[in-house]
Amino acid sequence: MSPSRSTFGFAESNTIQPPGPIGRFVRAILGYGSLYWVFEITRDGESAALTHPYILLFTLIALYLAPYVVNIGFGLKLGFWPRLAAIAGLGVAAYVGWNQSGSWISEPLWWAVLALNVYVFSHLGISFALSALFGTQGCEMRSIPILLGRMSGRPARDHHCPGPIGQLDAWEASLGSANRNE
Repeated sequence: MSPSRSTFGFAESNTIQPPGPIGRFVRAILGYGSLYWVFEITRDGESAALTHPYILLFTLIALYLAPYVVNIGFGLKLGFWPRLAAIAGLGVAAYVGWNQSGSWISEPLWWAVLALNVYVFSHLGISFALSALFGTQGCEMRSIPILLGRMSGRPARDHHCPGPIGQLDAWEASLGSANRNE
């Protein structure tokens, strides 16, 4: 796995080209979508909703994204431990619910699912929105540390985007270099 595709592919500050207008637009849309999901899941929250396919789908996405959000967002190298911790937390909540009500679809599991979704998609949504607004370079998960670094006068490490947005940024940058060569 190349450094640009892993959660450990940190680069020195200001070594990655900032996103262009297309990358910023896509980040704005994804930020809106992430924050809208947070609004939706908190609006009608109840444990019966655990059987809804969207809740299951977005919880699986949150579990998949947890290591990237934590590691890249906080500049850590915890590997896939954040995902395992989230799975363990959901398991404990299901067990507690089973002991309380005889059903794993319970209020404790709902609160664990809600907490996981709200954390992952809030952090992701805010990061996408800030990256779109300020054009922070590299992965959107570094936008908060980069902006805090700019405000404090300390450089923050960049990170290559491990997902398809990194490919979009590379494609958009190639368009710009093709225009400069003509």
